[in-house]
Amino acid sequence: MKFATTFIFLAACFDAADNISARLFDRRQVVASVIVVGSDAGWCIDDGKSETDANDCVNFSLNAKKFKDDTVKGKLVDVWVDRSVYRGDIDCLKIIQDGGEKIAIVSGIVTGGPQEGDFFLAAAKINADGKGYYGPWDFTQGEGVDCDDSVFLPNFLAEYDFVEHLKGVVKIQGSTL
Repeated sequence: MKFATTFIFLAACFDAADNISARLFDRRQVVASVIVVGSDAGWCIDDGKSETDANDCVNFSLNAKKFKDDTVKGKLVDVWVDRSVYRGDIDCLKIIQDGGEKIAIVSGIVTGGPQEGDFFLAAAKINADGKGYYGPWDFTQGEGVDCDDSVFLPNFLAEYDFVEHLKGVVKIQGSTL
């Protein structure tokens, strides 16, 4: 638990420092962002674990920003129950407003873990009632997938398995349209 608290605190500090730096120097102004931090308990329960076992599900962190110059910077870190760590660099962020839902889709390349070198997609959403949801990484080999791909996105979202984020925070701000 101490690791999770420290992890979330550090993610928030880096986020705040980036925003202060951008405002002070008027460079790379953030126009959209997504943050998902906390336990993987929602996914573990959805995967068949009891609520007690889900407490062993460690951490999931996704933090991405899209800047005024259309560049995207972000990281995805997932610590699994066996303590293996997956890391990814996010280079694409798309935010969609769909009725009462706000959905963020990110893509990038896996930089650490068993799938290193593969590409990934991940998503988070906030329903009209304010509840936060996220889903598992989808890994792809070969060519990367652009999260701005208007042909691919509808199929991806129709099949994506969102679960409620039970022990953490989901924030989606701004728009990429």
